[in-house]
Amino acid sequence: MNKLNVAVLFGGESLEKEVSKITGLQVLKNIDKQKYNVYPIYIDKNCNWWYCPNCNSVQDIEGNKKHKISLLLGENCFYFNNFVKTKIKIHCAISCLHGGMGEDGTVFGMLKMCNIPISTSNLNSCNICLNKNLTKLILKQNGFNVLPYIVVQKKDRHISEKIQTFISSVNFPVVVKPIDMGSSIGVSFVKNQKQLDNALKNVFTLTNSAIIEKGINKVKEYNCSAIKTR
Repeated sequence: MNKLNVAVLFGGESLEKEVSKITGLQVLKNIDKQKYNVYPIYIDKNCNWWYCPNCNSVQDIEGNKKHKISLLLGENCFYFNNFVKTKIKIHCAISCLHGGMGEDGTVFGMLKMCNIPISTSNLNSCNICLNKNLTKLILKQNGFNVLPYIVVQKKDRHISEKIQTFISSVNFPVVVKPIDMGSSIGVSFVKNQKQLDNALKNVFTLTNSAIIEKGINKVKEYNCSAIKTR
């Protein structure tokens, strides 16, 4: 039986690209190479795709960018060196991308148009889950408890009034975070107005929209994974 060709995608343009590299290396280390032909694909900060073999550590990655990868719509192949030398049929891609590009559905949509299956949610699910406001709205509409929160925009002329009204209703502490970035980026637990001002200033260097929600102490965090098989 011929082995399947599996591409492992890591890196990317998001602020979480360094974490993505570690995830990618973990997958490369543990995937069964007796069953699969594995193609490590590093996406750099300029969104160039590189075949990156022989990577054993984060420090190895930049020095192992051997071939630039290109794709054609409708073809389930990766082309090495801009369509000149080699093309490899890809049976499946494993996404190790964190934050934007990977988690917002961008790569899913691109590989979908190339007929390459990828181990991530579909485009709609990715867009909803990366947007914290949409996620909360859907959860609330389906009967889940959601902490009180507001969305504030960087250019909102009434932002101060809106924030003060919210703080008066929930009191400190509150949590401030970007609306559309990974869960570890730009998140602050703030206990007073000065910390809140600094947290918003930080968020607005990353994105134009922020969420402020009621903070709670002594919580337990649960990470839940799900997989769909046919």
